[in-house]
Amino acid sequence: MKLWMRIVFIFIGFFESLTITGIIFGWPALLHVFQIEGIYSHLCLEEDAQNGNGTAQIAANTSVTTVIRCAKQDNMYGLLYTVMIGLYGIPSALIGFSLDSLGLRFTRICGSTMMMAGYAFVAYATQDTPWTVWPGMLAISLGSNALRLCSLQCGNAWPEKRATIMFCYTSAHAASTLVFLMFQYANAAGVSLYYTGIFMTAFSGLSFFASFILPKIKVEENKASPPKDDPVKDIDLQILPVSDTDKQVNSEPEKPKVIPLSESVKTMSFAFHNIWLLNIYMTRFYITSFNTWAWKTTSDPNQIAFYNSFTGLCLLISPFISPVGGIITDYLLNKASKKSDPVERLASTFQAPIFILTTTTFLMFAVYVCKVSYSSNAVYASIVLISIVRPVSVASLYSYVRIRFYPEHFNRLTGIAFTIISIVSLLLYPQYLWLFYADESYAWASYTFCFLILLTFSSPGHLLISRFPRRFAAQEIKNRK
Repeated sequence: MKLWMRIVFIFIGFFESLTITGIIFGWPALLHVFQIEGIYSHLCLEEDAQNGNGTAQIAANTSVTTVIRCAKQDNMYGLLYTVMIGLYGIPSALIGFSLDSLGLRFTRICGSTMMMAGYAFVAYATQDTPWTVWPGMLAISLGSNALRLCSLQCGNAWPEKRATIMFCYTSAHAASTLVFLMFQYANAAGVSLYYTGIFMTAFSGLSFFASFILPKIKVEENKASPPKDDPVKDIDLQILPVSDTDKQVNSEPEKPKVIPLSESVKTMSFAFHNIWLLNIYMTRFYITSFNTWAWKTTSDPNQIAFYNSFTGLCLLISPFISPVGGIITDYLLNKASKKSDPVERLASTFQAPIFILTTTTFLMFAVYVCKVSYSSNAVYASIVLISIVRPVSVASLYSYVRIRFYPEHFNRLTGIAFTIISIVSLLLYPQYLWLFYADESYAWASYTFCFLILLTFSSPGHLLISRFPRRFAAQEIKNRK
């Protein structure tokens, strides 16, 4: 593959990661815009009329910003976001299989079409037509996830730096939440939700046309073939299966051995990996509950807007911090590749993600320690931490699946992982109701969340016991023969 093509492919993946793939995680800013626009404010007025005691909270100050909010409205938005998260990830396994069987272009066209339709529905959301936010946000959730999984294929253009590229992509993925913050700034500047939505509909069309620049089936890896007598090099360097012509060694082409998906799924590492996925689940719950938690610390809507702006500032900084994890992982992989014994080399390769997995869990635990209290300082601290941990957690998932399991299973295992997360994410709404039911339930729920996060240390922990990675390495080499 020519250098300019590699650069173009990687740039497309980065650009879409920066503007599309993680936008639904900027939900707090868009929710604030919906509240200012009065979407679902009728629920508060109905509740106020039924109770006759002024349950609707009208937050306002001299800056003319007025927000009508109540428990019913908060619950409606909590339910909407729970369904959004579910639809963001549940089809991931289907998308992974689509990439393998139907190809990159077909999957991208479907994703970009849903993005355009979603923004069009959001553009027509008003106080009188609040229902349009449902099809709009659900279509955006489906489309952004499809394009997220498609963007990962672009990293194949430069396999030697794939871990670093993946961390850059996931940092950009985290920064894409700024798109909804732009909705908030546009609203403050007097630009209506309608015009912002129409602009984003047209902007999403860029992804549709970019689908015809990228390969129809997949982005092939551009690397030299490993020596025939080294059974581990092929495992170390691949992420996705490549064509038979790429696997020719000198003269004779060798047909690759097909490893069934069950060889990855039935492992101890896969079981612990599913527990570790709680970290990604808890980042989603943080976003689901952020606005309600933030309102507990203030009654000023401008302060809520400032929290969102501060989040945007932190997200601009996080892309410069998050790739450090990829650099460290690449360094450990290169160090492992220098070992002469094949089993030791592969075992050390499996241990390369330990540092970043452990760091992710520690940071997530710190976020939920902050959430124990109703304090503005705790809100600011949690924003800084979550801005780092969210891209790192997603990148850690990609990196770990790529390194620990069979490379040809990457698409399907990644899809399965996000499907599992999203099915479990259907619990976000009842979890949200439990958290904010009362002050006493808030404390117990917060302590429970901290305990669950501590359990995720089991994933990197089992790889620290050296006999486990050695056993896994010996088994993988045996299966490759």
